[in-house]
Amino acid sequence: MIERDKQNELYTQAFKRIFLTDDGKVLKKFLEARCNVDKTTVCMSNPNALQTHFEEGKRKVYLDIMWYLNEGYKEIRK
Repeated sequence: MIERDKQNELYTQAFKRIFLTDDGKVLKKFLEARCNVDKTTVCMSNPNALQTHFEEGKRKVYLDIMWYLNEGYKEIRK
């Protein structure tokens, strides 16, 4: 196992220890709401590239955490 895989596994286990608890489920819902997971990140009435990039950055944090929880890094190796 290469070093990057070991680090990914550590992250996955840490996220699972947190997000698979009752408190973690509350935290997951909080992050979903705050990170615009189910909303567009572009304001159609007043498009602003900087605001869109900022909102996409928040969304990326949530998606990265879910990627580790779902062990997405294992798919890359196949």
